[in-house]
Amino acid sequence: MTARGMRGQMLRIGRTAGRSSHGGHTRFLALLFATLALSLAATAFVAAWATYDGRESRGAARAPLSAVDGQEGNVLFGRYWDQYRGRQFSVNIIVPLTPDAPLPPGLRSWPEPGTAVISPALAEGPASEDFRHRWGDPGGIIRAEGLASPGERFVYVRPTEEMAQTAKLVPVTSFGGPSGGAGDLQIVQAAWEIHTLIAVLLAAPAFTFAFLAARTASTSRDRRDALLRTLGAGPVARLWMDAGSVLVPVAVGGLLGTAAAATLMVGDLRLPWINYLLSAQDMRTAAPTLLGTALAAAPLMYMITALQRPLAARRSRSTRPTAARGGFQRKLAVALFPALVLLVFTAQSLLGDRRRGTLLYLASVTAVWILLPSVLGWLFLRLAPRLTLAARKSGDPARLIAVRTLTARPAGLIRLVASLVIGVGLIGQAGVIGSSMASISGHLDQLDSKAGQTMAAIQASARAHLDGPFLRQLPAGAHVVSYGHTEDGSARIIQAPCPDLEAMGLPCPTTGTQAEVTYGNLDKRFRSLNFLFFGPTPAIVRTGPLEKVEPNGTLWLAVFNAPDQPLDVPAVKRTAHRDLSAKANVLTLAEASGSSFDLAYQSRWVPFLSVLGTLILVGSILAAAFAEFLDVGRALAPLAILSGDQRIFQRAAAWFLGVPLITAGLIGIAAYVGLSLPALDAAQGITISGPLVAAVLLGTLVTALAAWWGGGRTASALASTWRPKAD
Repeated sequence: MTARGMRGQMLRIGRTAGRSSHGGHTRFLALLFATLALSLAATAFVAAWATYDGRESRGAARAPLSAVDGQEGNVLFGRYWDQYRGRQFSVNIIVPLTPDAPLPPGLRSWPEPGTAVISPALAEGPASEDFRHRWGDPGGIIRAEGLASPGERFVYVRPTEEMAQTAKLVPVTSFGGPSGGAGDLQIVQAAWEIHTLIAVLLAAPAFTFAFLAARTASTSRDRRDALLRTLGAGPVARLWMDAGSVLVPVAVGGLLGTAAAATLMVGDLRLPWINYLLSAQDMRTAAPTLLGTALAAAPLMYMITALQRPLAARRSRSTRPTAARGGFQRKLAVALFPALVLLVFTAQSLLGDRRRGTLLYLASVTAVWILLPSVLGWLFLRLAPRLTLAARKSGDPARLIAVRTLTARPAGLIRLVASLVIGVGLIGQAGVIGSSMASISGHLDQLDSKAGQTMAAIQASARAHLDGPFLRQLPAGAHVVSYGHTEDGSARIIQAPCPDLEAMGLPCPTTGTQAEVTYGNLDKRFRSLNFLFFGPTPAIVRTGPLEKVEPNGTLWLAVFNAPDQPLDVPAVKRTAHRDLSAKANVLTLAEASGSSFDLAYQSRWVPFLSVLGTLILVGSILAAAFAEFLDVGRALAPLAILSGDQRIFQRAAAWFLGVPLITAGLIGIAAYVGLSLPALDAAQGITISGPLVAAVLLGTLVTALAAWWGGGRTASALASTWRPKAD
């Protein structure tokens, strides 16, 4: 037979054997979904890379180039930040100076004076925010090429000639520079951070699933492999037979993953809960890499399957698969494990630098989770004789059968338990990372608090038009005070007409006099609104008209209602931008605290990806548990004939699957709590989540019960149809 004929023959044998072998359907589904999981993880990596690459290129295309070395500018340009629910976005002031002034990307023509061109995300925003009229009359929608991402909030404003004088603008020659650090580009996570999250929370579970699937229902495959080796077949022939047995499920999984990747190119996709809009154009630009990487999951899955062979099969001439009792890798893992655990608890203080210490802590925690399966396997092999002795003394045949079976073939249980432990650790560490990110961010519930919407601060330049229509356009019933530092900065000055001072609970000194109010007696909202800029300083109160009392001429205003009457903040922002200053900065109580809410939004990626990773792990655990008990049920089927008791399988399943899975869940929670201790900081809000621990315990219990019930029922059904045969 030619080499080509031999390869074809081995492929056909492998395919036929894979379909007809015991547990073949379970192995088929496990390989299919494991390949799909690998494909989706690869797609996530490429999609993230393509998204960042597209954002950077579009951001650079709209970056203004300042006029230098005597150049004459074509456009006056300025930029400031506005906010929506704590998330900042760029508002860009543009004033053409020449008839042929270059347009920023995304604009079809120059907007008329007094108009604003906004992004689709703002145009589709809540009507209550009135984004279409906040900065000027509607002037159109920014096209996709002018936005870093389809869901970006971005604004171009061309103010009237009068309002253009109220803000400091710089001349620029054109648009398109080396860096476009504006808009989303300044507030998104760094690329390496999202790639790290994908690797830890999505790719790691996918590879865990792949390694479990490679050994799912693999007893028949191991026997075929041993038989071929005994008959003199070389490794190449055995690999071709392996390829035939996994060809269909692996190919189907790869094609399904590639199809899922292709859907990203059809239209912009909004990710659930994260609410991020993924650009289809970026995906189309990276189409060869995106589709090629997704499809590469199929050969990768085959390689994992081909390499996952019992260690004993490589060392023994026997055709009977037996459990490996250890090896250099396991001994090395056991030796390194204590040192890595010690490093987890000392990493924060070892390097002296907090950032590097945190990175070392995360690296050591990851290493501990990687080595934990090997350590658990080593511990189980050490405890196996004692477990067998205890089962024998108990007199329970089901327990003895389960323990003896586990002792004889521990690899399946070790993989199963290790995957559950890693799953619990994955969820727990994700919770710690999420709370750590949220702890240095503003709390989102502040944005919805009633008191947080009753006062707003306005900061504007010395050119602001305080004598214009601004005050008349404020919401009915709103009060306003002006304030600023004293010359030496030791106190703040508050000046306003008497009714506004009284509305804030301040005295009304007679004209030409002033009153001093201690910091503690100031309105609590006012203290919070200005603490970042003024600190715990007292106030000098003066009765008079609203004016710029800051020594450098900056205008500070506080617009407020009574504590139980929310302020119409969108209306305040609209009149401030249109009538006070083209670059007026308006902040509510929550927004003026100095906390960035961006991290709170970014931290949503952690539970989002961890949920996907957990679903992958749960699927792999259930598939492995089902396949493992299929093999055991087949081996124990004769017991039903000998004992006449079908219930023995339910009791054996409880010991074989239920107890180990519950134990694994407890070990995982203990490991999560222990490894999280160095990162906890109650003062900063970084704590172990009680609800999360309870949810993990409940999930572990449900998984264990499902595996016990399903495994027992399946084994019992196999026993009822068992007939002696040569296998």
